Amino acid sequence: MKPKILLLDEPCKDAIGILEKEFELVRSWIIFEDISKYRECVGIYVGLSNLSLHEIPKNLKFIGCPCTDISHITKNTSSNKIKIIHLDQKWKDTEGRSVTSTAEHTWSLILQLAKLKRMQLSGKTLGIIGYGRIGQQVSKYAESFNMDVVYYDDKSEQWDFYIDMNDYFYDVIEKSHIITIHVPLNDETKGMIGKEQFDLMKDDALLINTSRPDIIDKYELQKAIETKRIYYADDFLGWLPSYEEYNVIQTPHIGGNCFEAREMTDIYIANQLVKYIKGECL
Repeated sequence: MKPKILLLDEPCKDAIGILEKEFELVRSWIIFEDISKYRECVGIYVGLSNLSLHEIPKNLKFIGCPCTDISHITKNTSSNKIKIIHLDQKWKDTEGRSVTSTAEHTWSLILQLAKLKRMQLSGKTLGIIGYGRIGQQVSKYAESFNMDVVYYDDKSEQWDFYIDMNDYFYDVIEKSHIITIHVPLNDETKGMIGKEQFDLMKDDALLINTSRPDIIDKYELQKAIETKRIYYADDFLGWLPSYEEYNVIQTPHIGGNCFEAREMTDIYIANQLVKYIKGECL
């Protein structure tokens, strides 16, 4: 008998084919229902939706998620020794797909904000906070617009990003006409853009966040928006109050959600889940 895996999202057709060879698939589209009743399932495929596990299914061994940052999966999974299988720094073969999609979306927000401000990009300084795979791709696109690029990146490994509030960090914030954020959310990065950073920003600076919302202090951000200190865009529609202001653009978490990117990540995660259930090291 095949082990059962609960699908809370529908992977692409090729990923389904991979999973069906090793698992019996159980489908549920009600994300916030009590999934503890699926006690026969050894794994969950959660897709890009939020997962709230109030009660862990008894036999749950792993959760598969086709994304890099897993902060949207509640922390009570770690205390239960459940393996989280996602797109970590080992993901080399398909990484360009989702990286490209998110970097392109970042630039769509930059271009829209610049047009709202009637700002010419040529000759302006782009500040990138977090110079990993996405940050570097954003930087490459800046070359086409004849922009100066400065960046801040302080990390020991790809996803173990920690913050050292050194002079260069503040220098990037202060000199940039446009600031875009590309760091994972953790205890070190939460609220890293707060009052001190907003005070340093140029008047009418453009601030773009396609990383995670809580990297920015919400209270200080709202003040900066409402006083028209900055132009702001993010990919987290619903995190802030609904603004009908000329200086705000929000999209509903669609940065990496392109057909090409999603297909490749679904296939990658499906293969990883098969390896895990077979006892292969990940």
